[in-house]
Amino acid sequence: MLDFNDEFKNETSRISKAWLSVSFLDGTFVTIDEERIDFNGITRDSSTTVDGEFTVGAAVTGKLSLTINNDDGSLSGYDFRGATIVAEIGGELSDGSIDSTNIGRYYVDEYTYDGSDIELIAYDDMTKFDVPCKDSNISWNQNKTISDLVDDACIVAGIGLWNSSLPGPQNYRISQPPEQWETMTWHDVISYCAQIMCCFAHIVYDVITGQYKLKFEWYDTSQMNSVLYDGGTFNTNTVPYSDGAVLDGGTFRPWNVGDAIDAGSFGDRNGVHIIPSPYSLSVDTDDVLITGVSVVLSASDNINADEDTKDYTVTSGEEGYIIKIEGNPLIETTYQANSVCSYIYSVLDGMRFRPLSASCIENPSFEAGDVAIVCGDDNETYACFLSHVTYTVNSSTQISCDAASTMQNLKARYSGAQKTNAMIQRVFERSVSNAETAMSGILGAFSTALGLRYFPSTDSAGRTIYRFGDGEQYETSRIRWEFSAGALKVSNNHGDTWNAALSVDGIAVLQEVYAIKVDADYIQAGTLTVGGNGRRIGSIIVKDSSNNTRITVDTNGIRYGKGSVGDTSAGFYLNYNGFVIGDGDHYVFASPDGQLRLHDTPGSVDLNPPALIVEGEETAGEYNRITIKSDEGIRIRKINGSSTSTPVMIHSNGEINAVGNISAQYGVCVVSPSTTSSRYRIIFMNIDYTHLYIRADDGLTYSANISASDRKLKKDIHDTGVDALDAINRIHHRAFTWKKNDKKEKIGYIAQELEEAIPGATFAVPQEDGSELLHIQDNVMIPYLSKAIQELSAKVDMLEARLATLEEK
Repeated sequence: MLDFNDEFKNETSRISKAWLSVSFLDGTFVTIDEERIDFNGITRDSSTTVDGEFTVGAAVTGKLSLTINNDDGSLSGYDFRGATIVAEIGGELSDGSIDSTNIGRYYVDEYTYDGSDIELIAYDDMTKFDVPCKDSNISWNQNKTISDLVDDACIVAGIGLWNSSLPGPQNYRISQPPEQWETMTWHDVISYCAQIMCCFAHIVYDVITGQYKLKFEWYDTSQMNSVLYDGGTFNTNTVPYSDGAVLDGGTFRPWNVGDAIDAGSFGDRNGVHIIPSPYSLSVDTDDVLITGVSVVLSASDNINADEDTKDYTVTSGEEGYIIKIEGNPLIETTYQANSVCSYIYSVLDGMRFRPLSASCIENPSFEAGDVAIVCGDDNETYACFLSHVTYTVNSSTQISCDAASTMQNLKARYSGAQKTNAMIQRVFERSVSNAETAMSGILGAFSTALGLRYFPSTDSAGRTIYRFGDGEQYETSRIRWEFSAGALKVSNNHGDTWNAALSVDGIAVLQEVYAIKVDADYIQAGTLTVGGNGRRIGSIIVKDSSNNTRITVDTNGIRYGKGSVGDTSAGFYLNYNGFVIGDGDHYVFASPDGQLRLHDTPGSVDLNPPALIVEGEETAGEYNRITIKSDEGIRIRKINGSSTSTPVMIHSNGEINAVGNISAQYGVCVVSPSTTSSRYRIIFMNIDYTHLYIRADDGLTYSANISASDRKLKKDIHDTGVDALDAINRIHHRAFTWKKNDKKEKIGYIAQELEEAIPGATFAVPQEDGSELLHIQDNVMIPYLSKAIQELSAKVDMLEARLATLEEK
């Protein structure tokens, strides 16, 4: 739980400020505040589980997404790739002071810039553990404890450890590096250690030292017994209320007698979130009650295994909801499997929680790993942990408590990275022993067919390295093949360079590949080059199941069904001549010189770029054309052979010529500007016809709302959960004087303040000078006002009922 002031947790005060301290790889530094940060674009995301499952041993990587405004271009000179961001958010408290909280240190992984906004995705210090274990100088000259491995990981990553001592099975030691050590990262090590300790690991900020540290912890299940927290319904007339639970809120007769937790405030529940009436609440029908733990030790991980050893499984607890631990290479003996199973079961036995997901009121203190009591609209409460939290500033907070259903419970539960790593390792291990025998036979056949000789050698442990060459001695051979348990390689220049190789972990280096079929579902590529090097023209052809060519990419361009730019058959074509898409009768053509044409049975065209032409046939031999040209303006014409007429012409100098009236359906209506005394110079409507704009002679643009509300226009209709009365109470009513005419208003609103209370109650109206003015959207405010009245009415009814009851007594 992040240490935010209570005013931010209960929305007494709003998060309104942000500070980013950005350090770039070139050593430069810049501070960015809320003036540049898109608040709706600040999102913090973390998860302690795989989606839909209950996970033991997650190494949580925190994610930060944000958008920075760069309209003035002042940040364009900075390269955000790999930059370090220290983020704080906060705001003004009720006493006028400013409070803020550090929400983490992050490293930019993805960076895009569209000329206006800079969008960043960054990850926290857990990424510092993404270092291959094989590249670290870690000694294994003694049996290592879990604490030793965690210390090693922290040294490699340069991250301090929060925990003064670590939990886990007693006297647990790892005798040697696991077989997977060559393909593991220290992130994997942290996850495997956390699994044995029945923890999750994440990065936390130490306020005292100002450092970011690795912390192992588990959900505080001591406060998750749901039967203690429903607060009672108070629907009966008995004293005390017989339908309430343990925390029933007291007798209320007299009012100073009763439980310290009156009416379910749960104020003594430190370290647990109380979430009342979330919206979009989805709850599983039953609690998950963990009844047992099962640990599987594969024969390949068992260091005491021989040829007859099989996988070993140990279970603690009873049938029901079993947590399965599998594929952890730090569990290397049956004794350790028994020890880990017993320890994890002692932590998880009887753990009860309700899987759910919900959107709730913004709370910046939520983070993955917290526990919560969720109160539904049905007077039910649900004890859960927050396994996934997505917090967005000034927006709802998304939470979930994840677990597989009982029927899915046979699956192992650990991080996706562990699953993938464990799967790959088992495939590799099964392959290595068989590959030595198979490749020896294959290379023996090569020796007969290709004239190679066999020159075996051994390593210091007496294991065979297979060597083949085309000479009398291996040292004089020009062509050399070498095969060991780790790799296969070949050279055609006496071993000076090796032009092809294949390692046991699946890494291949080849000069050229010819294949009848390639399964490309898992290809990850950087730069893909097709053709070139003076040898051949590259091309990519995509065919359907009937062997029809659908897409072609070659030096002539990208084509879908088309042959050339002049081809009007169905499909598209893109090359240096432009872009064409069409179905034979209608097509769009965009050329490199700035022309864009949209044709519908087109006639002849006379076009000087840049221009946009829209044509459509009306009757035989006659069609309409709209032309937009930078040197002319907008022209709407009717063309019949060589005869043309222009019903409407909007000049680039601002003049408008029209034959007849310009209908509002075109999105513009002109009031004659024949005299300078005309108060309104132009009236126009936005494209979705929801706002009507009037540009007056004072140079400003004003607006009116146009809206419809018929049921036929709407879907997904349901009662709202918006607290309208709270929103109305946050509106400031002001007295002020208009600058343009010194007219005094005794009461009114300030648009910016109104937007803070009721998001969407204002909209921006563009001005002639390029600026914007905020206008109030009455149709947005009216529902808040009417609902607030209903809420007040409900409160009055409740108070009148209570008063009547008291008077009867």
